[in-house]
Amino acid sequence: MSTLRIGTLESLSGSNSVSQTTIFSGTAKAWSNLDGTGTIAERDSFNISSYTDNGTGNYDVNLSSALADTNQSVFMSSASGAPVSTNRNVWQHAVLETSSLINLNNYNASVGQFDMAYNYSSGLGVLA
Repeated sequence: MSTLRIGTLESLSGSNSVSQTTIFSGTAKAWSNLDGTGTIAERDSFNISSYTDNGTGNYDVNLSSALADTNQSVFMSSASGAPVSTNRNVWQHAVLETSSLINLNNYNASVGQFDMAYNYSSGLGVLA
């Protein structure tokens, strides 16, 4: 196996560069775009192996390659795709339950747990 050791990556033109620290610690290590209505369906993702529908508005996102530990950062946002008024008062919660499992929750103040058509999640930090 070959090893490439660098301190900084630079574009061909030399006008853009990024340090290896940014690549290892400052970029998304996983992300997903999930349709959470009906039978859940992935629209697109990176480093995601599978999803679990835990019930209304609650989903598990399983990572292909684990993060280093549960102290890494995860976040989510969501939208119903319906009129803007139904997207108000929606609480989204993402928890890194294990180094390879992100739990997502959507809660609407008017109706309780709520399936959202658009669920966006990301995991930032260091891979194991």
